Amino acid sequence: MRISLALLAAVPGLVNLASAAEAEGGFQLEEVVVTATKHAEPLLNVPIAVTAITAQDILSKGITQYADILSSVPGVYYEDAGPGDTTIRIRGISPGGGGTPPTVATYFGEIPMSAQGGGNLGQHATPRFVDIDRVEVLRGPQGTVFGANALAGAVRVIPAAPDLKDYQFNVGTRGFATAHSDDMSYHVEGMVNLPLVEDQFALRLVGYKDDIAGYIDNKTPAQAPSDYSFYVGALTGGAVNVPPGTLMTPATGALNKKDINSTDTTGGRLSAAWQVNDRLRLDLMVATQDAEMDGESSVTPGSYEIVRSSDYFANGYTSEDLDLGGLTIRYDWDNVSLISATSQTKLTMARLNDAAELLPPAAWLFQEKREAEAFTQEIRLQSRGEGAFRWTVGAFYLDQETDGRQHIRDLGCEQTPTCLPLLFTNGAQNYPLDLTFHLFEKQKAVFVDTSYEFAPRWTLGLGARYLEEDIGVKLGSTGILAPPPGASNGGEDSASKFNPAASVTFKPTDDLTLYVQAAEGFRSGVANQALPQSCRDQAAQMGLTLQAVTEPDTIRNYELGFKSRLGDGRVNLNVAAYRLEWKDIPGSVLFDCAFSNLVNAGDATGEGVEFELVGRLSESWKVNLAASYNDLTYDDNVLPAIGAPGDRVVGSPAKNYSAGLEYGFDLSERWAGWARADWAYVGSLRSELSSLPIESYDTVNVRFGLVQESVSIELFGRNITDEQGITRIEPLPFGGDYVLIRPREVGIEVRYRYK
Repeated sequence: MRISLALLAAVPGLVNLASAAEAEGGFQLEEVVVTATKHAEPLLNVPIAVTAITAQDILSKGITQYADILSSVPGVYYEDAGPGDTTIRIRGISPGGGGTPPTVATYFGEIPMSAQGGGNLGQHATPRFVDIDRVEVLRGPQGTVFGANALAGAVRVIPAAPDLKDYQFNVGTRGFATAHSDDMSYHVEGMVNLPLVEDQFALRLVGYKDDIAGYIDNKTPAQAPSDYSFYVGALTGGAVNVPPGTLMTPATGALNKKDINSTDTTGGRLSAAWQVNDRLRLDLMVATQDAEMDGESSVTPGSYEIVRSSDYFANGYTSEDLDLGGLTIRYDWDNVSLISATSQTKLTMARLNDAAELLPPAAWLFQEKREAEAFTQEIRLQSRGEGAFRWTVGAFYLDQETDGRQHIRDLGCEQTPTCLPLLFTNGAQNYPLDLTFHLFEKQKAVFVDTSYEFAPRWTLGLGARYLEEDIGVKLGSTGILAPPPGASNGGEDSASKFNPAASVTFKPTDDLTLYVQAAEGFRSGVANQALPQSCRDQAAQMGLTLQAVTEPDTIRNYELGFKSRLGDGRVNLNVAAYRLEWKDIPGSVLFDCAFSNLVNAGDATGEGVEFELVGRLSESWKVNLAASYNDLTYDDNVLPAIGAPGDRVVGSPAKNYSAGLEYGFDLSERWAGWARADWAYVGSLRSELSSLPIESYDTVNVRFGLVQESVSIELFGRNITDEQGITRIEPLPFGGDYVLIRPREVGIEVRYRYK
């Protein structure tokens, strides 16, 4: 907490500097308006811990995607293993075992993007930040307004809307070099805004493409054929033995592949706005993005290299294909608005990686694919204006299906006459496992959110959401690792949940908001496969109750905070302190029969504090500071499957800090310049997948730019100290390799804007 206290101690000095700037005629900070409550209102008035990243922040900091910003937001940790393999954590709330839904809801405009759990792929789509108006990070459960899977919070990426008045044309490109890489990276983007009927109808088209260099080398020595016949006896307890030389892995040549984790991304977006009349407006958006990493993102500890012999036969990859469509219809009366938001989402994630660690002598590849499609419809009626009573009532419907497949391919079956799968299946198949799954979820919900100024400067907020859902899974599997005969092919169940929220806000002045809040969040349960009888017997001996669908886990959040504008509007200071109670945490239990089930494995409680400051010290100088600390630990009822009583919940750091400083200056009547430096610190944690310790790290980014009315030229450096920060450690059965942040990058960016 020393750095946090040091930051707080610096606040009075910053306020004094800002007040001095007022005396010298300095500028105020621009007021930030957010829609975190689905009402547009100043950030200062919202009784929720919210970080707003504006379009100007995105440009000045060079933000291109989640990985560039989230881990510097107080209380947030972002794990990035490439497209199709990402996770967001807020306030220490980790998703849990494989197949669990996300704990953070993500949105692109009005469109939900969080993928349904299933398999071991990532949980969040990763759109590039091109032509984005702002990003809102809501911390703490948002179950009332955003529903299930906003257990820990929500992240909303809000694209720029079509402009009904002005023609606009923006293009930009950047190129950069990456340490430990032989390749260059580039990005190009463009936007055109077309007001085809002034003040009535406009189109906005966005397109982008980038080729990001890899920095990991596959250095695998040549390997002779390997005899793994003796493993059969070990696998079967001596029941089956085969002569030496029966089961052989093929020989492989030496590999020296450079930069195997390069990533290609292509995306586009079409938005249309039709202001039919003064009361009726329609907004349509269609977006797509395809991203693929050529190899895997993990490395051998302490290096930028990996040993992966399977690349001799097939290159590994991870990919993510995202398609979004949304239609928002708004009709305004004098005091009330009716809003309909309809969306259709398709998210496909896939990967191919080395699975030889499961049976080291064998040559196995693991292939996984998940395709989720979701339809949502939300209708809400809400008040307009600034009256004492503000309200929103609405209904929400979700219909989501996910089809997936996990396949283990034995390369030995393709290269030699006999192999382990063929031995056990008499030639019926040549793979250890082929698992298919179909997940389905239907949800109906109604919600209300209100605020009432019951006395001068005092406001009471009340909200609630009630939902019912049906969720299930159907499984099919074959192969020597498949469930034995008699195991069921899935399960399904129904659940209902009531999520309340309440807040009291006091504004002693127009520039200070004090609030106390209590809210509850909810996450859908997970459908399990049914287990063989031996697994069920062991579960009974352990005192576990196996369920077709786990109970939903919930979080209660009690929060006290203040938001303020100091120094005559030149400093914004926000602080929040909270207590969390997390119930029925899902965890994966592995049984002796080699199969696992998700169970509700216990509870956790904890406290935390978050601090944010943005200041304009003078006409030329801007500063931002942020810090957070959370202490979320398992309660006494936790199962060994996920932790021990008193241990910190795995997957997120207890601390993160960030700071930034920007200086602007004029070079001539036409040209201005600016220089910026940003520092971020991510504290130590234990990896969720392996429970091994991950050391803290910090990064430093710098940016220098020249800009005139339509052209800007910027030089930048990211992670300039070339910190080898670890974000994840793979499970030991898959090698225990590290996933790292990107190394040092240095480049140039050029933009042209016409308006």
